[in-house]
Amino acid sequence: MTTRADRVTIRLARAGDLEELSLLRSELRREERAVALDPTDEEGGKVRALTRRQLAGPQQVFFVAVSEDAMIGMVRCALWSSPDGGSVATLTTAYVRPAHRRRGIMRQLVEAATTWSQERGASDLRLRNHVSNSAAGAVWESLGFEVVQVVRRRTLPR
Repeated sequence: MTTRADRVTIRLARAGDLEELSLLRSELRREERAVALDPTDEEGGKVRALTRRQLAGPQQVFFVAVSEDAMIGMVRCALWSSPDGGSVATLTTAYVRPAHRRRGIMRQLVEAATTWSQERGASDLRLRNHVSNSAAGAVWESLGFEVVQVVRRRTLPR
């Protein structure tokens, strides 16, 4: 599936996209956790290995946004069995490079993931975002997502 708007192409990721996807994941992680990943170090290698496995997974895909031959955004969509016997889709690894935000690119990525999920019989599209990330919360609300569960945590002493 390829859609074009404002010279941005949304398409399914391919095995050859591994390096660029790993780099985008590193940028996402740096933003989320203030942790820089070097694709050549051990932690960066783990990210590459995970991305490689996910690219090959039968029940999951990455959609990527490409502009002028540069990958500028991504979202991963995975199907899961639901307790009622149906399936749900979960979005993860959602990221658009800062210079390309507020142009509807995440909306296009989510629309592609929505279509893919519906074609496979998913009843819901779900995701998680950290409560402290109000910007992400606003994006997800604008795309029709609502809060349906609150996860609480208690850190245990070591």
